[in-house]
This record gives sequence, structure tokens and C-alpha cells, in this order.
Amino acid sequence: MSVPELLNPAEPFPDEASAEHAGHLGMWVFLGTEILLFSGLFVGYAYYRFLFPLGWSLAIEHTHKIIGSVNTLVLLTSSLTVALSLAFAKERKRGLTSLMLLASMALGVTFLVLKGVEYQKEIVEGALPGKYFHADFHAPGADLFECFYWIATGLPLPLELVGLYWHLIDLIWIFLWPLIYLTRS
Repeated sequence: MSVPELLNPAEPFPDEASAEHAGHLGMWVFLGTEILLFSGLFVGYAYYRFLFPLGWSLAIEHTHKIIGSVNTLVLLTSSLTVALSLAFAKERKRGLTSLMLLASMALGVTFLVLKGVEYQKEIVEGALPGKYFHADFHAPGADLFECFYWIATGLPLPLELVGLYWHLIDLIWIFLWPLIYLTRS
């Protein structure tokens, strides 16, 4: 390869449509891997909940239901604002697109702040995974629930592709919310 070829490399895609198609394909592959990851977590959750019903019940009872419920509302609302921003962008309504994106970012920050508050409460209460578990609720499997809680909630970014990921996080959260915050044995 000559020096001019190194300084001016060929474009990786022959046209804009090919680049857009590759971007969408890459995002769908990524989303598929996220679905596989969370599918495994959901199966593991169900299996261990079956094995340790008392520990799971005590740990679920300990979760911060108001924070989890408000965060669910925040995520669903942010999904709406992301969808609206995309619709406004397609209509070339720049002001409304910007407003919806700012609202989405503010809701995203709100979600993260609330998760931080919730995590801080979990840490103070000793509801940590594995050997760090020292909460006041003890039963076989309670510490295992905390492993699932921390992994599942810690894993939940151009515009349409971010929107797809955001919707997936919403979908996953709709399953996590009742499993972690609302179920009883």
C-alpha cells in the first residue's frame, strides 16, 4: 500500500444507504446479544427462585418498591420522548426534536440518580451479593437474589439506533420491575 492510499483510505461503504444498513444490522446484532444475555438471567432467576422461595421472598420484600416503580415510570416516559424525538426529526422539526432529546437525557439522568440512591440504600443495608451480604434478612438464597439484582439492574446508547437500545432497556425493565420489586411468594 502506498503512502497516498494510507493518507486517503477508501470509504468502507460504497454509498450512504449501505452505511445505514450496516449500522442497523450491527445494532440488531447487538440487541440480539443483549436479549440472549437477559434471557439467561431470567432463566437463572426463575430456577433459583424455585430452589430458594423463602430467601427470594425475603429479598424481594426488602427491595425499594417506590424507587423501582418511579424508575419504571421514568424509563417508560423516556422511551416516549425518544420515540417522539425520532418522529420530530423525520418531520425536520428541529426545535421539538431537541426538546424531546433534552427531556430524554434529563429522564436518563433521573433514572441514574434514582438507581444511585437505591444502590446506596442497598449498600448501607448490607444487601450485597455473595460474601458481602450482611443484610438483616437471612434465608438460603437471599444473597443469591442480590447477585441477580445487582447484575440485572447494573447492566441496564446516531438517534434511531440509540432509540432501539433504549426501547430494549424498557422492555427488559418491564420484566425486571415485577420480578425484583413486586412479586411475593
